[in-house]
Amino acid sequence: MLAVAALAMGGQSGLVRAVGPPGFSTTYLTGVLTGLLVDVARRGTVGRLSMALLGALVVGAASGGLLVAHAARAAPALPTGLVALVLLASLTSLARDAEGRLWPHGE
Repeated sequence: MLAVAALAMGGQSGLVRAVGPPGFSTTYLTGVLTGLLVDVARRGTVGRLSMALLGALVVGAASGGLLVAHAARAAPALPTGLVALVLLASLTSLARDAEGRLWPHGE
């Protein structure tokens, strides 16, 4: 099953490189799908994180497509806002240690 999936995903990437626009990549989605298949092969079930990532990709693509179709000028706001949200969340969690104290200590 993994060999067939690898061939299909490799073929997909090769086809996109051959006929798609320059710089277009399918490797992130391919990586998520590969991770999902690895979960199935190793454990016989799909991990929650893999499903969440796949769902987020589908929702993000649909949201971006709808935004481009109906409000093209506002379309850059979606990825910009999401990146800002992720950066804020990562800075907040990185600034705290395991006990929830702000870092650096002693000030």
